[in-house]
Amino acid sequence: MKTTFLFFLLTVFCFGQNKNLCEEKILFKNAETLKELLFDDTFYDYSEHPKNETEEKIGKEFVKLIELKRLEIFNEIIKNYPESENYIVALYEKGMIKLMDNEFDEAKSIFLQIINTEGNNWKYYRNESYILLTEIALKNKQYEVGKSYLDKRKENGFEYLCGTEYEVKTSVFNRLYKMCEEGLKTSDKN
Repeated sequence: MKTTFLFFLLTVFCFGQNKNLCEEKILFKNAETLKELLFDDTFYDYSEHPKNETEEKIGKEFVKLIELKRLEIFNEIIKNYPESENYIVALYEKGMIKLMDNEFDEAKSIFLQIINTEGNNWKYYRNESYILLTEIALKNKQYEVGKSYLDKRKENGFEYLCGTEYEVKTSVFNRLYKMCEEGLKTSDKN
């Protein structure tokens, strides 16, 4: 109901606006709504807490179907609306989907695009991309590369909305940095 109401408001807002702007906003809202479906109680039980193999299969297929549709939407935004305020978010979400599908080279390429964007509006996505690029580098045993991403992340500055976010992000950063350091020590011994 809430989603239907939001969609209605977005449609009313777009009436009479630039057609391309409205199409992009509707596309992006559709992608967000699909993501919300992944956490809907009905489907969440199938995908995260299956009671049997059939529910597990249904859950996996559901998640796959949703992510494919989201990927299609993000590709359309990226291709047709490069000036959109949601362009970087669409890139980031596409990168996340590719990462979850173990398509590391494509995910890396996307996150590299994000870290090369200009402006403070995208600082959050650049910072998150540095972390994800570090994780990809660690998977490839590229410890020096991973460490350099973390150093750039640190140079970019830290911003947190609350103390909990600070604790979580700092913990992840420190854990990854330690993994890079240990990997460098181990590779030096070989």
